[in-house]
This record gives sequence, C-alpha cells and structure tokens, in this order.
Amino acid sequence: MGAVVVSSYIEFAIWLLARQERDDAIGDFARDLASDIRVRESRLAPPHRTIRGLRHHVGIRGCSEAEAALEAALVEFRKARARRRALKSSP
Repeated sequence: MGAVVVSSYIEFAIWLLARQERDDAIGDFARDLASDIRVRESRLAPPHRTIRGLRHHVGIRGCSEAEAALEAALVEFRKARARRRALKSSP
C-alpha cells in the first residue's frame, strides 16, 4: 500500500473525526467511525487503512445513509484540502 494512500486516509480520518460535534449526517458518520475505531482497537483488529477500505466497510453494512454521508464528507474534505493547498502555494 502506497504512502500517499495511507497518508490521504489518515488526513481524511483526522479531518472527519474533528467533526463529531456537527449536527448533521457528517457528524453522525464521524461519531460512528470513532466508535468503530474504538471497537476495532479493543479487539486488536487493524483499523481501516484506505478510503477504499472504509467505503467497502460502509458498503457491506448496507446503510445507504452512511454511504451518502461518507461521500458528502469526502467531497467536503477534498474541497477543504484543495483550498488549504491553494493558500499554501499562493505568494
């Protein structure tokens, strides 16, 4: 697994977990992810390591609301990351 894929997932996970207080679908999804990570850690199971893995995990649960929240969060995350990168590269 490439370092870019893992670092991108980690960056997304940190961004998402920081949004647990939101009162919308993204906040709900962030809280679910935080809970899932705690359960996996308690069982010594590896956490998701890629966005693809997270999508697969959400997809096998068959919850369309969670899938939609994940996709909305990814769109928001990518926009925020692009803005941050644009600010860093501007003189």
